Amino acid sequence: MRATLTDDGCSYTGGTSLPSGQPSTIEVENRSSKFAAFWLYELGDEVTLARVDRTFREFPTTGNAAQLAPLFERPISMATTDAGATSELTIGERAGRYVVVCVEPKLDAERSPDDPISPDHLYAPAELVVAG
Repeated sequence: MRATLTDDGCSYTGGTSLPSGQPSTIEVENRSSKFAAFWLYELGDEVTLARVDRTFREFPTTGNAAQLAPLFERPISMATTDAGATSELTIGERAGRYVVVCVEPKLDAERSPDDPISPDHLYAPAELVVAG
């Protein structure tokens, strides 16, 4: 399983149905020209990948981070990568529905590396289901 971020968007290849009882790893690759972050979130009840995608597409216009919170139950895993680097996200053994999120952050010369990531673009290339 792999999520790949480029300057044009984010894609996912690999299985989307996973067995419960064993952790899995998602390789994340940053082929973009700048720093990036990848997240794995547990989806909220009745939240669809289409709703997440629609909200993410609207985000650069609205800039309203509060609209993102109802989409997710909780964060599961996070990785940051420099341009051209890879890392991993880990999905645990718990049954549920999860979404891979690729974050292209705003690059601010004043931003400290310890500051929260402020997204410029968000992508949700895949929903993963761990059987229960």
